[in-house]
Amino acid sequence: MQQIKLDNKSLVIEIEKVPIGIKLILTFLLAICVLMPIVVTYVFFYSGLTVGILISYAFFWGIGFFILRFVLWNTYGQEVITFNKDKVDYYADFKLFKDGRRSIENREITFDIIEEIEGKGRLIIENGTKKIESSIKTPIKDLMMLIEKMKTTPNNG
Repeated sequence: MQQIKLDNKSLVIEIEKVPIGIKLILTFLLAICVLMPIVVTYVFFYSGLTVGILISYAFFWGIGFFILRFVLWNTYGQEVITFNKDKVDYYADFKLFKDGRRSIENREITFDIIEEIEGKGRLIIENGTKKIESSIKTPIKDLMMLIEKMKTTPNNG
């Protein structure tokens, strides 16, 4: 259960580490997206293409923002599930960003696993009307051990 950390009030599921080569390629693409509008500004500044310059900034920095999120997720990504007395809170943590916030009431909570490929699955926490679904694939044996541990913890339903 290296990807999973559980204490009395919270559950943290971390992503598997991504190879350094992929991170370097993504970081290189991010640098290109950040620098390209600056180069366009330098090249076309005196020719009066101000609209084109603004479009290049919006286009490349927009793509760069999504590449940044992707790099951060593959480097620091984790899902945090907090069990409070009256609700269960979920968010995805990118270190600089927090995304996908969801809450469900903490009554009649059930835990389930969606089986994926290669012996991995995703955790589902539901209360009958709403559900929180993990997006990180984790070994099914680790998820089964986690569910057993969470069922015996008094705060979790």
